[in-house]
Amino acid sequence: MKNRIKNLLQTRELTRESFHLKLKCEFIVNNIDEMVFLYRVNYLKDTLHEFTEINDICVKNTGYKKENLLNMKLTDLVIKEHKLILNSYFTELESTDTAVIEVKIMKKDGTSIPVEINSKTLNLNCEKMVLSVVKNI
Repeated sequence: MKNRIKNLLQTRELTRESFHLKLKCEFIVNNIDEMVFLYRVNYLKDTLHEFTEINDICVKNTGYKKENLLNMKLTDLVIKEHKLILNSYFTELESTDTAVIEVKIMKKDGTSIPVEINSKTLNLNCEKMVLSVVKNI
């Protein structure tokens, strides 16, 4: 019984620490001037998933609501004339775990903005993720 209580207390403390870490990360990401996208990718199936996390500046710079952006993929934002550039971007990302490209992304109002997308793959909770910092140029 003592061990069970001890385990519960340790779990509760880890949960509290995880929650505080999440708040700190959100605070940092939402207070930088660049857009930040996090999304899953599966190179074997050539599948790009919807954004799993975005920061507040993404909403401000694109004009989309957060809920809409979280149902979009990077390919949905890049203007059609630059979609071919994404092929080499994903190839580089797969082979080197990092990639940088310059493209234009489409805002909700139909205008486009030139950006530099600097991305890195990482493993998060045993999933292959891509973290992209997107800077207006």
